[in-house]
This record gives sequence, C-alpha cells and structure tokens, in this order.
Amino acid sequence: MNTLKIILSSLSGLVGIGIALCLLWTLLYLCVPAVKDWTDNNVLHPNKQAIVQQDEDNRNQIEVEVAPNASINFATRLIKVEI
Repeated sequence: MNTLKIILSSLSGLVGIGIALCLLWTLLYLCVPAVKDWTDNNVLHPNKQAIVQQDEDNRNQIEVEVAPNASINFATRLIKVEI
C-alpha cells in the first residue's frame, strides 16, 4: 500500500509539472513574438518554408503561348516576330 502511494504521488507530480509547463509555454506563446514565430515555424508548421519556396519557384515560371514565327528571349526581355 505504501509503495502504491509513492508511485501515485510521483505520477501526479509529473502530470502536474507537465500541465504547469504547458501553461507557461502558452503564456510565452501569447506574449512573446519570437516564441510564437519559433513555435509556428518549427512545431506547428515544420514544412512551411518548403511550401513557400515551392510557391516562389512556381511564381517565377511563366506560361506564354507563342506564335510559330515569334521567339521570346526572357534574359533580355525581347520579343522577336518574323513576318
């Protein structure tokens, strides 16, 4: 009986510490912008940077329909049309 009491009190102490840490992290998350940014980027949305990079890569791709007698040089931004 005494052993069970020790085990249960240790377990309740660990649960209490866990709850206290969660409350502390929540307070920091709501009050400190650096903690919020770190939590958002690394815990809640770890792949967000990859998604943003993929969106930027897709944004740089331009689909252009070109007539058979026209050519576009994107480096110099010239459009040549042969008549």
